[in-house]
Amino acid sequence: MQKPGMIPVILARSFRLRCPRCGQGKFLSHGFTTNDACSECGLRINREDGYWTGAIYVNLITTQFLIVGCLFLLMLGTDLEMWTQIGILTAVAIGFPILFYPFSKSLWLGVDFFVTDKPRPQAPT
Repeated sequence: MQKPGMIPVILARSFRLRCPRCGQGKFLSHGFTTNDACSECGLRINREDGYWTGAIYVNLITTQFLIVGCLFLLMLGTDLEMWTQIGILTAVAIGFPILFYPFSKSLWLGVDFFVTDKPRPQAPT
């Protein structure tokens, strides 16, 4: 497990779609395709079957919070008709998970790295 002070660093790297270990290697090779490993430090990105199930949960939970938040904002903050609100929420419910999926995979890899990877030893000064 990493030091708790590494949480913001790992999250920032994950949101930038970079390797959670070194922050240099790219998470995606092109489009929505992940690299097999980090080109800089060699951290394995593509793991065994079923590994990305956690990323699906991250995506689902984030989308649900976004939809509920948008629902309250639309209901309480606008005078739009109900069907217009439903149309907006439907578009968000379809589009957001597709666009957020690479980030949810990167976040899941970052969480896994934080919990399971051993910290690197510090170089002697």
